[in-house]
Amino acid sequence: MNREIKFRAWSNLEKKMIQNPPLRYSYGKWIIEYADTIMTDIILSQFTGLLDKNGKEIYDGDIVKVGEENIIVTFEDGCFSLIGTEHSGILFDYDYIVKIGNIYENPELIK
Repeated sequence: MNREIKFRAWSNLEKKMIQNPPLRYSYGKWIIEYADTIMTDIILSQFTGLLDKNGKEIYDGDIVKVGEENIIVTFEDGCFSLIGTEHSGILFDYDYIVKIGNIYENPELIK
């Protein structure tokens, strides 16, 4: 299975998520040129290649619901994982996962 490589970017300055931003690496950091603005204070999230049970793309930094638990999707040790309690581990059984937000726009979803 080939995974599509794509990103989204959270702009700390504008407090908004930009899907598939035009990325450029300059002077040691990633920047995007978006709506006639150069944004340097951004956080990139990579697409996991997986969809939740409703067909929504899952990215690093997303908050997903597994059972009754809200869990953060993260990339660490070379793989996408779930950070939580009962469901910690490698992200694999996504037929039961529902994306409910992300840590930048919806931090209140994590208790």
